[in-house]
Amino acid sequence: MDLDLLRTLVLAADAPTLAAAAKKKHVTKSAVSQQLKALEAQLGMPLFERVGRNVRPTPHARALADTLRSAFAAVDDAVEAARDVHGAVRGTVRIGAPRPFTAAVLRARFAKLLAAHDDLVLDIVFGTPSELEASLVAGDLDLAVLARAAEAASVEATELFVETFEAVAAPRYLERHGTPETADDFARHRLVVFARDRPMLTSFWRAAFGARTAMRGRVVASVASLDEMRALAESGIGIAVLPDYFVGEALRRGRLVRAFRPRRPARNPIVLAWRRGAAGSARIRAVRDALSGG
Repeated sequence: MDLDLLRTLVLAADAPTLAAAAKKKHVTKSAVSQQLKALEAQLGMPLFERVGRNVRPTPHARALADTLRSAFAAVDDAVEAARDVHGAVRGTVRIGAPRPFTAAVLRARFAKLLAAHDDLVLDIVFGTPSELEASLVAGDLDLAVLARAAEAASVEATELFVETFEAVAAPRYLERHGTPETADDFARHRLVVFARDRPMLTSFWRAAFGARTAMRGRVVASVASLDEMRALAESGIGIAVLPDYFVGEALRRGRLVRAFRPRRPARNPIVLAWRRGAAGSARIRAVRDALSGG
Protein backbone atom coordinates (compact mmCIF):
# COMPACT_ATOMS: atom_id res chain seq x y z
CA MET A 1 0.00 0.00 0.00
CA ASP A 2 1.36 3.40 -1.04
CA LEU A 3 1.24 5.64 2.03
CA ASP A 4 1.36 8.77 -0.10
CA LEU A 5 -1.95 7.74 -1.66
CA LEU A 6 -3.43 7.39 1.81
CA ARG A 7 -2.19 10.87 2.73
CA THR A 8 -3.89 12.18 -0.42
CA LEU A 9 -7.12 10.55 0.73
CA VAL A 10 -6.94 12.38 4.06
CA LEU A 11 -6.28 15.70 2.33
CA ALA A 12 -9.12 15.17 -0.12
CA ALA A 13 -11.53 14.14 2.62
CA ASP A 14 -10.74 17.28 4.64
CA ALA A 15 -10.70 19.78 1.77
CA PRO A 16 -13.91 21.35 0.39
CA THR A 17 -12.87 20.47 -3.18
CA LEU A 18 -10.25 18.40 -4.96
CA ALA A 19 -8.75 21.62 -6.24
CA ALA A 20 -8.26 22.80 -2.65
CA ALA A 21 -6.65 19.47 -1.75
CA ALA A 22 -4.33 19.76 -4.76
CA LYS A 23 -3.31 23.28 -3.74
CA LYS A 24 -2.44 22.14 -0.23
CA LYS A 25 -0.37 19.26 -1.63
CA HIS A 26 1.25 21.52 -4.25
CA VAL A 27 0.16 19.34 -7.18
CA THR A 28 -2.47 19.63 -9.88
CA LYS A 29 -6.11 18.65 -9.44
CA SER A 30 -5.57 16.01 -12.12
CA ALA A 31 -2.72 14.50 -10.08
CA VAL A 32 -4.97 14.22 -7.03
CA SER A 33 -7.73 12.59 -9.10
CA GLN A 34 -5.27 10.08 -10.51
CA GLN A 35 -3.92 9.24 -7.05
CA LEU A 36 -7.42 8.67 -5.71
CA LYS A 37 -8.27 6.42 -8.65
CA ALA A 38 -5.07 4.44 -8.02
CA LEU A 39 -6.02 4.06 -4.35
CA GLU A 40 -9.52 2.92 -5.28
CA ALA A 41 -7.97 0.28 -7.53
CA GLN A 42 -5.71 -0.94 -4.71
CA LEU A 43 -8.55 -1.07 -2.21
CA GLY A 44 -11.11 -2.44 -4.63
CA MET A 45 -13.79 0.04 -3.52
CA PRO A 46 -15.06 3.50 -4.50
CA LEU A 47 -13.87 6.33 -2.28
CA PHE A 48 -15.58 9.39 -3.75
CA GLU A 49 -18.97 10.04 -5.33
CA ARG A 50 -19.95 12.87 -7.62
CA VAL A 51 -22.38 15.49 -6.30
CA GLY A 52 -23.20 18.10 -8.91
CA ARG A 53 -19.92 19.51 -10.21
CA ASN A 54 -17.91 18.33 -7.24
CA VAL A 55 -17.13 15.04 -5.50
CA ARG A 56 -17.39 14.02 -1.87
CA PRO A 57 -15.98 11.09 0.11
CA THR A 58 -18.16 8.05 0.65
CA PRO A 59 -18.97 7.10 4.28
CA HIS A 60 -16.34 4.32 4.07
CA ALA A 61 -13.73 6.80 2.80
CA ARG A 62 -14.61 9.28 5.53
CA ALA A 63 -14.20 6.59 8.23
CA LEU A 64 -10.86 5.49 6.77
CA ALA A 65 -9.62 9.10 6.59
CA ASP A 66 -10.61 9.72 10.22
CA THR A 67 -8.50 6.76 11.35
CA LEU A 68 -5.56 7.65 9.12
CA ARG A 69 -5.52 11.29 10.23
CA SER A 70 -4.53 10.52 13.82
CA ALA A 71 -2.17 7.75 12.66
CA PHE A 72 -0.29 10.09 10.35
CA ALA A 73 -0.11 12.71 13.11
CA ALA A 74 1.61 10.13 15.34
CA VAL A 75 4.00 9.17 12.52
CA ASP A 76 4.87 12.81 11.88
CA ASP A 77 5.53 13.37 15.58
CA ALA A 78 7.89 10.38 15.69
CA VAL A 79 9.76 11.49 12.56
CA GLU A 80 10.20 15.03 13.89
CA ALA A 81 11.54 13.68 17.19
CA ALA A 82 14.02 11.47 15.32
CA ARG A 83 15.28 14.50 13.40
CA ASP A 84 15.78 16.31 16.67
CA VAL A 85 18.30 13.86 18.15
CA HIS A 86 20.81 16.58 18.99
CA GLY A 87 18.30 18.54 21.03
CA ALA A 88 18.62 21.70 18.97
CA VAL A 89 15.71 24.12 19.08
CA ARG A 90 15.20 24.60 15.37
CA GLY A 91 12.45 24.25 12.80
CA THR A 92 8.78 25.21 12.77
CA VAL A 93 6.25 24.86 15.57
CA ARG A 94 2.60 25.28 14.55
CA ILE A 95 0.52 26.96 17.25
CA GLY A 96 -3.17 27.81 17.41
CA ALA A 97 -4.53 30.35 19.90
CA PRO A 98 -7.32 32.90 20.51
CA ARG A 99 -6.38 36.23 18.94
CA PRO A 100 -7.21 38.52 21.93
CA PHE A 101 -5.39 36.29 24.43
CA THR A 102 -2.38 36.19 22.13
CA ALA A 103 -2.26 39.98 21.95
CA ALA A 104 -2.68 40.45 25.69
CA VAL A 105 -0.64 37.60 27.15
CA LEU A 106 1.24 35.48 24.61
CA ARG A 107 2.78 38.16 22.39
CA ALA A 108 5.55 39.00 24.86
CA ARG A 109 6.29 35.32 25.44
CA PHE A 110 6.50 34.68 21.70
CA ALA A 111 8.93 37.58 21.29
CA LYS A 112 11.15 36.38 24.14
CA LEU A 113 11.14 32.83 22.73
CA LEU A 114 12.12 33.91 19.22
CA ALA A 115 14.84 36.17 20.57
CA ALA A 116 16.36 33.20 22.41
CA HIS A 117 16.32 30.77 19.47
CA ASP A 118 17.54 32.01 16.09
CA ASP A 119 16.59 28.82 14.22
CA LEU A 120 13.05 28.56 15.58
CA VAL A 121 10.02 29.49 13.45
CA LEU A 122 6.54 29.96 14.91
CA ASP A 123 3.55 29.40 12.62
CA ILE A 124 0.69 31.00 14.56
CA VAL A 125 -2.97 30.76 13.58
CA PHE A 126 -6.12 31.99 15.30
CA GLY A 127 -9.49 30.33 15.77
CA THR A 128 -12.21 29.20 18.13
CA PRO A 129 -11.52 26.43 20.68
CA SER A 130 -13.39 23.82 18.63
CA GLU A 131 -11.53 24.76 15.43
CA LEU A 132 -8.14 24.73 17.13
CA GLU A 133 -8.69 21.42 18.90
CA ALA A 134 -9.86 19.78 15.66
CA SER A 135 -6.72 21.02 13.89
CA LEU A 136 -4.57 19.74 16.75
CA VAL A 137 -6.13 16.26 16.61
CA ALA A 138 -5.75 16.21 12.82
CA GLY A 139 -2.03 16.94 13.10
CA ASP A 140 -2.25 20.40 11.52
CA LEU A 141 -1.09 22.01 14.79
CA ASP A 142 1.61 21.02 17.26
CA LEU A 143 0.16 23.01 20.16
CA ALA A 144 -3.17 24.72 20.80
CA VAL A 145 -4.16 27.30 23.39
CA LEU A 146 -7.81 26.63 24.27
CA ALA A 147 -10.13 28.89 26.21
CA ARG A 148 -11.80 25.82 27.70
CA ALA A 149 -10.88 22.30 28.78
CA ALA A 150 -9.74 19.95 26.02
CA GLU A 151 -12.47 17.52 24.98
CA ALA A 152 -10.77 14.96 22.71
CA ALA A 153 -9.47 11.82 24.43
CA SER A 154 -6.33 12.00 22.29
CA VAL A 155 -5.34 15.40 23.72
CA GLU A 156 -3.37 16.28 26.85
CA ALA A 157 -3.33 19.76 28.39
CA THR A 158 -1.91 21.85 31.19
CA GLU A 159 -3.36 25.01 32.70
CA LEU A 160 -1.76 28.10 31.20
CA PHE A 161 -3.76 30.99 32.61
CA VAL A 162 -6.94 31.68 34.55
CA GLU A 163 -9.09 34.49 33.21
CA THR A 164 -11.79 36.26 35.20
CA PHE A 165 -14.94 37.43 33.47
CA GLU A 166 -16.16 40.97 34.11
CA ALA A 167 -19.59 42.45 33.40
CA VAL A 168 -18.86 45.89 31.96
CA ALA A 169 -20.76 48.78 30.40
CA ALA A 170 -20.22 52.39 29.42
CA PRO A 171 -20.82 54.85 32.29
CA ARG A 172 -23.53 56.64 30.30
CA TYR A 173 -25.37 53.37 29.75
CA LEU A 174 -25.62 52.69 33.50
CA GLU A 175 -26.60 56.32 34.15
CA ARG A 176 -29.48 55.86 31.73
CA HIS A 177 -30.55 52.31 32.65
CA GLY A 178 -29.36 51.90 36.24
CA THR A 179 -26.86 49.52 37.81
CA PRO A 180 -28.20 45.97 38.33
CA GLU A 181 -28.18 44.60 41.85
CA THR A 182 -30.08 41.30 41.48
CA ALA A 183 -30.58 38.57 38.87
CA ASP A 184 -33.91 40.12 37.93
CA ASP A 185 -32.26 43.52 37.49
CA PHE A 186 -29.50 42.02 35.36
CA ALA A 187 -32.02 40.16 33.18
CA ARG A 188 -33.81 43.40 32.30
CA HIS A 189 -30.67 44.97 30.85
CA ARG A 190 -29.54 45.02 27.25
CA LEU A 191 -26.83 42.37 26.79
CA VAL A 192 -24.01 41.98 24.27
CA VAL A 193 -22.96 38.31 24.17
CA PHE A 194 -20.29 36.17 22.52
CA ALA A 195 -21.88 33.99 19.82
CA ARG A 196 -25.07 32.06 20.28
CA ASP A 197 -23.90 29.71 23.03
CA ARG A 198 -22.88 32.66 25.27
CA PRO A 199 -20.05 30.88 27.12
CA MET A 200 -18.76 33.89 29.07
CA LEU A 201 -22.21 35.10 30.08
CA THR A 202 -23.11 31.57 31.22
CA SER A 203 -20.02 31.33 33.42
CA PHE A 204 -20.59 34.80 34.86
CA TRP A 205 -24.28 34.15 35.55
CA ARG A 206 -23.53 30.95 37.46
CA ALA A 207 -20.90 32.69 39.58
CA ALA A 208 -23.12 35.70 40.26
CA PHE A 209 -26.54 34.13 40.74
CA GLY A 210 -25.97 30.38 41.12
CA ALA A 211 -26.34 27.46 38.73
CA ARG A 212 -29.95 26.88 39.80
CA THR A 213 -31.05 30.35 38.73
CA ALA A 214 -32.20 30.25 35.11
CA MET A 215 -30.10 32.49 32.91
CA ARG A 216 -32.10 35.13 31.12
CA GLY A 217 -31.67 38.57 29.68
CA ARG A 218 -32.43 40.81 26.73
CA VAL A 219 -29.76 40.01 24.14
CA VAL A 220 -29.40 42.88 21.66
CA ALA A 221 -26.21 41.70 19.93
CA SER A 222 -24.58 38.30 19.49
CA VAL A 223 -21.14 38.51 17.90
CA ALA A 224 -18.19 36.08 17.78
CA SER A 225 -15.59 38.81 18.34
CA LEU A 226 -14.31 40.17 21.64
CA ASP A 227 -13.21 43.37 19.90
CA GLU A 228 -16.71 44.04 18.59
CA MET A 229 -18.28 43.19 21.95
CA ARG A 230 -16.02 45.69 23.71
CA ALA A 231 -16.68 48.34 21.07
CA LEU A 232 -20.45 47.90 21.40
CA ALA A 233 -20.23 48.11 25.19
CA GLU A 234 -18.08 51.27 24.99
CA SER A 235 -20.62 52.84 22.63
CA GLY A 236 -23.34 52.46 25.28
CA ILE A 237 -25.30 49.64 23.66
CA GLY A 238 -25.50 47.43 26.76
CA ILE A 239 -23.67 45.21 29.24
CA ALA A 240 -21.01 42.78 27.97
CA VAL A 241 -19.24 40.00 29.86
CA LEU A 242 -15.58 39.90 28.81
CA PRO A 243 -12.20 38.60 30.10
CA ASP A 244 -10.46 40.84 32.63
CA TYR A 245 -7.24 41.10 30.60
CA PHE A 246 -9.26 42.32 27.62
CA VAL A 247 -11.07 45.19 29.36
CA GLY A 248 -8.35 46.31 31.78
CA GLU A 249 -7.27 49.38 29.82
CA ALA A 250 -10.85 50.44 29.07
CA LEU A 251 -11.63 50.22 32.80
CA ARG A 252 -8.53 52.24 33.72
CA ARG A 253 -9.39 54.94 31.19
CA GLY A 254 -13.03 55.08 32.26
CA ARG A 255 -14.45 54.03 28.91
CA LEU A 256 -16.04 51.10 30.74
CA VAL A 257 -17.04 50.47 34.34
CA ARG A 258 -18.00 47.27 36.16
CA ALA A 259 -21.74 46.81 35.89
CA PHE A 260 -22.00 44.05 38.52
CA ARG A 261 -19.62 42.48 41.03
CA PRO A 262 -20.48 38.83 41.78
CA ARG A 263 -19.75 37.44 45.24
CA ARG A 264 -17.71 34.68 43.64
CA PRO A 265 -15.41 35.59 40.71
CA ALA A 266 -16.33 34.00 37.39
CA ARG A 267 -13.10 32.27 36.46
CA ASN A 268 -12.21 30.21 33.41
CA PRO A 269 -8.99 28.22 32.83
CA ILE A 270 -7.09 28.63 29.55
CA VAL A 271 -5.06 25.53 28.71
CA LEU A 272 -2.12 24.62 26.49
CA ALA A 273 -2.90 21.36 24.67
CA TRP A 274 -1.00 18.82 22.58
CA ARG A 275 -1.67 15.35 21.18
CA ARG A 276 -1.44 12.60 23.77
CA GLY A 277 1.75 10.63 23.38
CA ALA A 278 3.25 13.09 20.90
CA ALA A 279 7.04 12.86 20.86
CA GLY A 280 8.56 15.77 22.76
CA SER A 281 11.12 17.31 20.42
CA ALA A 282 13.40 20.03 21.74
CA ARG A 283 11.60 22.80 19.91
CA ILE A 284 8.16 21.65 21.13
CA ARG A 285 9.45 21.47 24.70
CA ALA A 286 11.00 24.92 24.37
CA VAL A 287 7.73 26.44 23.17
CA ARG A 288 5.68 24.67 25.81
CA ASP A 289 8.01 25.89 28.54
CA ALA A 290 8.00 29.45 27.20
CA LEU A 291 4.22 29.66 26.91
CA SER A 292 3.79 28.17 30.39
CA GLY A 293 6.08 30.79 31.82
CA GLY A 294 8.84 28.22 32.50
